[in-house]
Amino acid sequence: LSFETGDVGLSERIVESARLWGISVSFGCVNSLISMPCKMLHASIPAEIRKQRQLPEDLIRLCVGGY
Repeated sequence: LSFETGDVGLSERIVESARLWGISVSFGCVNSLISMPCKMLHASIPAEIRKQRQLPEDLIRLCVGGY
């Protein structure tokens, strides 16, 4: 599940305050994780290229795992 908040600061606060999910990049594991791709996975892509490719800076991604 991914969603945008419309505000990078709000997205950061949501991710940092999450208690049910671990903060991490998902590599196909079964854990429940929360991340901001622009701060993690896409961080190596220059900001101007992220903007050209319309990668949202405020996007939050939830990976809901199951055991």
